Amino acid sequence: MKTKRSLLYVPALLLVILYLNGCVSHEELLNFNTGHPFPDSLQIIQNLPELKIQSNDLLTIKVRVYDAETAIPYNLELDNSTGIAAQQGAVTSLGYLVDKEGFIDFPQLGRMKAAGKTTKELKKEIEEALKPYLNNPMVVVRYFNFRITLLGEVNRPGTYTMPTERASILDAIGQAGDMTVFASRNNILLIREQGGNRQFIRLNLQDREIFNSPYFYLVQNDVIYIEPKEIKTVGIQNKSQQITPWVSVVGTAVSLIIAIISLTKK
Repeated sequence: MKTKRSLLYVPALLLVILYLNGCVSHEELLNFNTGHPFPDSLQIIQNLPELKIQSNDLLTIKVRVYDAETAIPYNLELDNSTGIAAQQGAVTSLGYLVDKEGFIDFPQLGRMKAAGKTTKELKKEIEEALKPYLNNPMVVVRYFNFRITLLGEVNRPGTYTMPTERASILDAIGQAGDMTVFASRNNILLIREQGGNRQFIRLNLQDREIFNSPYFYLVQNDVIYIEPKEIKTVGIQNKSQQITPWVSVVGTAVSLIIAIISLTKK
């Protein structure tokens, strides 16, 4: 009798094995769980990128002085209803578009080289150019289109405008609502275009050394693709195709059990 009862558990055991094979392990869901332990002391951040302005970047530039009226000719005037720049010399709405040659058209000052410079460098250059016309001008230069695109296994894939020039891969993933349970955390693809060149970089978010990577901090227009695990590929197959082979296996096992029980009765 014990043998018969044990044999009856075989189909249930097969189903349990099938379920476990379809699960993602706890370790696979963890980030920063491999490599050297995190240090207890404060660490100086040394991998901040020096972002350079490129062609097709959209910049917002504000000129401020104590007497605000004197700065009006040097600022874009926006139509509050449409958001379209009204000042002559504006290249696009809401800001200055860096052209293919790397120049912007700045009010009163004309064409100025922007590509290849940081926002701080361009800020200082504009301030120096304005000193003959304005008293102690202060210029603010920021990216208007610091955008990052996230694709693949994130909860909200899409293109996001980052609020600051200092944005890490964690900031970007956070904007997209974090990764799904099917995300391959150790094989993230970063696509970066700079200076007419394209790079493909693989990142491992489970390795603690990610914080020291030169690619931990992002630059404008980076694309992040998070691949799915193999289990996700299986999971999106047609349900009938996925279940049918196992139904066959379980059915064969049940038939075998019945045959063995019949033989033991004889």
